[in-house]
Amino acid sequence: MAMISLFAFTACDKDDVILDETVLVTEGNTVTVRNTYNDSHVPEISFSAYLDYAFYGSEVEFPEALAADLSSAAGPVINGLYAINFTANTIEFTLLPDSEDLFWKNNYRTLEEGVYDRYYFTFAENHNVGSFTCDNPAIHLRIDSENIIVVEVGEGFEFQPGAAFTIALGAEDAANAPIVQGDVITMRNTYNDAQVAEVSFSSYLDYAFGSNLGEDGLDLTRGVIIEGVSLGDDGLDLSADVNYSSVEFPDFLKIDLSGNGGMMVNGLYSIDINENSIDYVLLPDANDYFWSQNYRVLEEGVYDRYYFTFDEAHGVTSFSSTENAVNLRIDSDKILVVEIGEGFNFQPGAAFTIDLK
Repeated sequence: MAMISLFAFTACDKDDVILDETVLVTEGNTVTVRNTYNDSHVPEISFSAYLDYAFYGSEVEFPEALAADLSSAAGPVINGLYAINFTANTIEFTLLPDSEDLFWKNNYRTLEEGVYDRYYFTFAENHNVGSFTCDNPAIHLRIDSENIIVVEVGEGFEFQPGAAFTIALGAEDAANAPIVQGDVITMRNTYNDAQVAEVSFSSYLDYAFGSNLGEDGLDLTRGVIIEGVSLGDDGLDLSADVNYSSVEFPDFLKIDLSGNGGMMVNGLYSIDINENSIDYVLLPDANDYFWSQNYRVLEEGVYDRYYFTFDEAHGVTSFSSTENAVNLRIDSDKILVVEIGEGFNFQPGAAFTIDLK
């Protein structure tokens, strides 16, 4: 176990006895803890804000549209072409394949006159879309009926890795959003150009590879999830009164997101604050569904920080630790920051104690 210990000396006259150790964090002092993370690619962000981003991002209605495994027909595995996300007022397309994709790279180009790559969205309930604007002039939106809209990708579109566009939807009835939370959408893709009549992508694959997907073989149906997690930047901040005989934060970062279409995120650390120490014990096991994806030796530039804000001033002026990858920042007389960084073995069983001085 690594340790961070706190020690301090009291002011004294020359005849006083100097204490070797004194209380640096008083019992009953209220402390609030917030976790943040950053690395060389990610600016510092609170863990709750990260969850908002991560789970909102996971609620893309069609995360890999047009993915197909034709290996059973001696054909290719076709990676998804677009992630398609619906919000109350937008439709967002993001091209997924990279420049080396075995199937899609043969089609990368600026789309020619007469080419239409269409995405038919059929709603179980009527939409409220009355108009649109788009940040790309090669994109058009057709409103075919009160429950069908069609996104047309056409001439001039740069069909290349990294392509993305957003369609802003205008409402037919100004009192309601164009897209309704919980509505059910079925999506079908078609293609045509000057030589090829409009054909569904699944029918094209059957023709090209001898598969038997059928006309509606790649139609996908999803419910609309507009609202993501909304914890906010301080959503996982926890407060506790310092108690030397109990653990202040027994399962810090535990949160149940199942109600938002997410998962149960188990607590990461038990954090125990005493008069002259802070003890960390990593809680998840080797098979933890969420945390196990992050187990590793932390790389250069990684900082997993824990901000402790005390209602009353602490007495900490320095620290020591047997864990070289752990630093303690003293930001003020009320704020301590535990920084877990490069070289820390972020694995089940990890533990350390910070000794305060």
